[in-house]
Amino acid sequence: MTIPYPPQSEFSAYLPRREREPSRLKAVLVILGVFVLAGVGSGLVWPHLVPQVQMVMTDFGPFPLSEAEAGQLMAMDGTYAALASILGLLLGTTLFMIFQRRGPAVVVAMAIGAGIAAALALTVGSYFAGGELVLAWQPRAEVGTELAAPLGLHAYGVMLIWPIAALAPIVPLVWLTWRERWGAESVVHTSQDSDEPAPRPVQ
Repeated sequence: MTIPYPPQSEFSAYLPRREREPSRLKAVLVILGVFVLAGVGSGLVWPHLVPQVQMVMTDFGPFPLSEAEAGQLMAMDGTYAALASILGLLLGTTLFMIFQRRGPAVVVAMAIGAGIAAALALTVGSYFAGGELVLAWQPRAEVGTELAAPLGLHAYGVMLIWPIAALAPIVPLVWLTWRERWGAESVVHTSQDSDEPAPRPVQ
């Protein structure tokens, strides 16, 4: 008598849960890799969403042509913050839902990855502003010459939005997951208690 062997495609269903899930090191590497790609992609998109600011060279250095141009300088920080918020929340929610069983290492990896993404977004965006490679912005132009402002941040605290947005979904997701598990366990215990026979009266 031969025992039927499960097909290769169904063999994973017979493995223990720990063997089917990705290892902790693999989860950390995947998280870091995703945030690195997100930081590079954000840096390439950022320059195309920011209006070009015209400046004029003075005796004290380059200054915006007008107050409207000076206000557009803050659009660089605002656009960076918007991209960091959207990508951080999206990646933080998705990655934590996938690797939440890997323990605290996932949270640490997300914090480190978000910090790397913040630095890469700023670096790549500054170097590839306007679709061109910008290695330095030190114009030696004459007074009165109009120049385009370099892409950059004027408040570096905006970079903290990356890790804050990535870690923000963890608390509500943990709470929801805990509620689901607690509710399932309470239902199991209740059903088990109801199946127990009633105690016999003492004669």
